[in-house]
Amino acid sequence: MLALAALVAFTPELAQAQSKQLKKLLAMTPDDFYGKLRRDGGGSLDTWVGFSTENGFQQKQGLLGLIPTDVYLKAAIDRKTGETVFSVTGIANYYGDWMLFDRASYETSGGPKDATLDVIARDVVSCAGSQVMGGCKMREAFNFVVDEAVLRSFAVKSGVQGIWRIKFRSSRGRDWIDGFSPAEIIAILRAVDEFRSSIK
Repeated sequence: MLALAALVAFTPELAQAQSKQLKKLLAMTPDDFYGKLRRDGGGSLDTWVGFSTENGFQQKQGLLGLIPTDVYLKAAIDRKTGETVFSVTGIANYYGDWMLFDRASYETSGGPKDATLDVIARDVVSCAGSQVMGGCKMREAFNFVVDEAVLRSFAVKSGVQGIWRIKFRSSRGRDWIDGFSPAEIIAILRAVDEFRSSIK
């Protein structure tokens, strides 16, 4: 999960920092991501179990390690049938006016595909220091459903060329491009496959 085009002003220093973050991301293995998977549900009263790569990798900026954007994969599995819904969750933290992300486009083997974003939350986090930062701190969270076949097609790739790219589109014209490494995709598919095998 790496913001390839940030929501802040692009500078040589930012480019260098992103290059280091990209190397760190690509150095992570499927086992690294698998060990950090978050599991939800699966209790006696739950009809589903979920896995998430939320804790896998986060791009941090500055001395305070702030996270301006983040994306992660989720899988929700029916405990009886094994039917699975995969989704991508995006989170954007920024200062100023609402960006209002409402659409996404992502790579597939057949070319780009569009998706409508389901809004999870839009919050005004804080207005402290708003005069210095150019406005209040805002947070948007949203997601969209993706076909399992798309994920599996990118799980077999490698390196920078293997990153599955996604563009989140803002109605205010401030789009943001992010992506997932094959290792992250492999990890969540592995967890899903293992759980499905356990219910056969």
